Amino acid sequence: MKYSIRYYKDFRYFNEIDEIILDYHEHNDNIIDFIKNVYKPFQRIVICLKDKESEIDSAIPILQKLKQEHPNFTVKITPLFLDKIVIKLKNAGIAFFVDEFCRIKEQVFYLVNLGVSDVYINEDLGFDLIEVSKYCHSQGVLVRVIPNVISQYTKITAECIKAFFIRPEDIRMYEPCVDICELQGSPDRYSVIYEIYKSGRWQGQLSDIITGFDENANNINIYPSFGQYRLSCKHICMYEKCNLCKEIQSIANELEDKGLEFKKYES
Repeated sequence: MKYSIRYYKDFRYFNEIDEIILDYHEHNDNIIDFIKNVYKPFQRIVICLKDKESEIDSAIPILQKLKQEHPNFTVKITPLFLDKIVIKLKNAGIAFFVDEFCRIKEQVFYLVNLGVSDVYINEDLGFDLIEVSKYCHSQGVLVRVIPNVISQYTKITAECIKAFFIRPEDIRMYEPCVDICELQGSPDRYSVIYEIYKSGRWQGQLSDIITGFDENANNINIYPSFGQYRLSCKHICMYEKCNLCKEIQSIANELEDKGLEFKKYES
């Protein structure tokens, strides 16, 4: 499992983080020296390009030079003007992926066949990651998730506990399916969130580490097999055929009210 973080100058773990996300600014050839001098060869760089065609045109020669100095990078592009941008990047031999969540299988199929290096998986597909990852990996495409953010779309259709997210304790269960965990949230909390996910343990409310989670759920009392079930449950609660997550949350809250907790907690 590799971890990704957007560049923030006060992040404490730049020497060990697997992937760093940087914004590209037009005609910014200083990015080559910055990456070469600051980051190690094992660290993958994600360079975010805006949707201006002029920026793409100015970036390509710089990215080609960067490929010689630090080939371990890919480019993140927006869906706008996608066809034109993809052609230019492919012709230049630059790896890329799209800043768009895949919520249905058709999106995964389309992006994989477009030639992306990575795909973001979220919402319904986050509950079918075993099958999704088999297809992506067979095509040489990396699977990305944002484990600590609930999408706003899910929040208006379901209770938070039924949304897609991954607790720190469950990360290891997802290792065969997920290649990159991109941590998001308030930049001044990046270091703390990274520490929590790397340690695989959080003794507090899920709302304190999962952005958008606004329900009561003390993580120390969430049943240990919570993540194992959600890995391939296919989100059938949306058809009112399952209520297990809600029941686990209710038990956790009841234990908290009584001042109890699980004696042994396995990740």
